[in-house]
Amino acid sequence: MDLGFKDVHILVTGMSCSVQQTQLLRGNNGTGASGGIGLETTRQFVGTRSPYEHRNLGVTDSCEYIAHGARVTAHYNTNSTSLDGLIGESRADNIQKSQADLGAEGDTIRMFGEINKGRFGPVQVVIVNHAIYVTEDVPLSQMSLGQWDRTINANLTSSFLVVREYLKGLEILGDDGAKDKAAIILVGSTAGKYGESGHADYSATKSGKLLSSGDFQRVLMGISHDVWPHDDAEE
Repeated sequence: MDLGFKDVHILVTGMSCSVQQTQLLRGNNGTGASGGIGLETTRQFVGTRSPYEHRNLGVTDSCEYIAHGARVTAHYNTNSTSLDGLIGESRADNIQKSQADLGAEGDTIRMFGEINKGRFGPVQVVIVNHAIYVTEDVPLSQMSLGQWDRTINANLTSSFLVVREYLKGLEILGDDGAKDKAAIILVGSTAGKYGESGHADYSATKSGKLLSSGDFQRVLMGISHDVWPHDDAEE
């Protein structure tokens, strides 16, 4: 199926990363598009076959995904091992990786500056997919301010920084139709709608994304496509 992404530059920012409280204290902000949902999303746009689908959905050896022809930048934070494997597997020139701690303003600005001036040009579609999730159940009455602040920064503040820098990059695009594909895709969670016991920090960030999508939508209405809020069930 042709989804109209040929030569469209897509940035995939990451995945939902489960961490323990000890990892959170050590500064684990997730691994980006090198694992989980982010890796599979990247794989879809690049057009390589998914081992998961091969094993579980009956895909035969002769069946390959149809490459959408998109130019994909896959973000990672600290570990790009799985992403390197995907790049090697695809053997395509339409994928590149980019490292950044998206919770750090300077790092996010640097990353977008490098990407927008690179061989794929400014980002046209951004998939805001990164997040961290503390695996232990922590009642709100016992949650530390450190855990709360860390999750808010890693999941919500970072999303604001990504969307802001993405919108700045759109200003670089001319009026030759490149903006017609402009879209912000926010990956949400049922926790953002209904909450999740023991994970108020995570739920708050997903609710924040859902509520902010309306504002992002109004910004993009004068450019092209709407924001598409999307719920993905977690755990």
